[in-house]
Amino acid sequence: MSELKFKGAIFDLDGTLACTLPDLQYSLNTMLEKAGYPTLDEAGVLRSVNYTVRKFVRLSLPEEVQSDEAEVDRCLEIYTGIYSEHFCDHTYIYEGLADAIAKMKAAGVRLAVNTNKAHDHASSMIEKLCPPGTFEIIIGAGIFKGKPDPTGAFHIAEKFGLKPEEFCYIGDSNVDMETAGNAGMYAVGVSWGYRDESVLRATGANVIVHSAQDILDLYGL
Repeated sequence: MSELKFKGAIFDLDGTLACTLPDLQYSLNTMLEKAGYPTLDEAGVLRSVNYTVRKFVRLSLPEEVQSDEAEVDRCLEIYTGIYSEHFCDHTYIYEGLADAIAKMKAAGVRLAVNTNKAHDHASSMIEKLCPPGTFEIIIGAGIFKGKPDPTGAFHIAEKFGLKPEEFCYIGDSNVDMETAGNAGMYAVGVSWGYRDESVLRATGANVIVHSAQDILDLYGL
């Protein structure tokens, strides 16, 4: 471990570890149809992704009802029921990441996930996509304040007995880069996710990676 520049890694989930967009779009649009609202194209779904599930649902609704908390509650309940049944129909882990994460774990890197996805959905998704025990800690929405609040990241560092600066915080969005900055961690933006590189750089990315091997290179692996 002493030879590793970084000793811990915190991964975002949606758009970083896994391509979740097809199932998000299906579930969101099914909810919108049931609730009597217009459906969204891919770009419309991407505008709302990366935030907490409540904000994701809220921003998908017509602007004139976004402030109606009772309606947001109703639509959130519909969406959660649908997504619970379809969250992993077409979701897959991005190319090369499974092997890269296995190499990191074998080298002694402490691994965690911190996501704004509902905790139950996040845990179930990781269980389906990754070998058992791949990540020591998984933190989804509802455990702590949502990102970019750094409480979840600080909790992971404390549990691992590591300093924040010993972590790479790996994500695909402005929310992740801001979380890394707020936590004092090395902000790694991935180019394959749901936000442009320009957004990642503007919100504090220390580096942009373009492949799973690029992540391994940061650890000297």
